[in-house]
This record gives sequence, structure tokens and C-alpha cells, in this order.
Amino acid sequence: MPSFVCDGCQDTCTKGKIAAHRRRCGDAHVMSCADCNETFYGDEVIKHTSCVTEKEKYAGKYLAKAAKQRQQKQQQQQKQKQQS
Repeated sequence: MPSFVCDGCQDTCTKGKIAAHRRRCGDAHVMSCADCNETFYGDEVIKHTSCVTEKEKYAGKYLAKAAKQRQQKQQQQQKQKQQS
């Protein structure tokens, strides 16, 4: 589940604590996702349930490279089956 940063006070909170934070902070109508950096206004933040996985966040380009290598390997295997 993503965490959110209040653009008013820079406090970080989880989705379950957004309502309490809004009561406490007058500038909490603009929140940004800590994982994907997307900005949400008003109640848009409630709809944001997932964005990037931890694996994607921390592995980044290495994850994409591994996926490309898997795809190439699968394509080679399919070509070998077709030639047989």
C-alpha cells in the first residue's frame, strides 16, 4: 500500500491515516504518493491503491533488463520448437 506526503506540511502518512491527518492539517487537500510521486487533489488520493511494487521501485532498470532477457529466451525457445 502506498504512503502519501502532505504537500502542506511534508508529513508522511498511510492511506488509513489520511482522514485523521486532514483534520489536523489545514493544507492536507494536496497529497503526493511517496512511491510514484503523483500528486492528488481532494479525494483523488482515496482511489490510488497501487502504483509500483517495491521490486519495481528498488530494482528499477535491472528489473526491466531481466524481463527483456526472459522474453528473448522465450522467443529463442519458440523458434527452436518451430524448427524441430
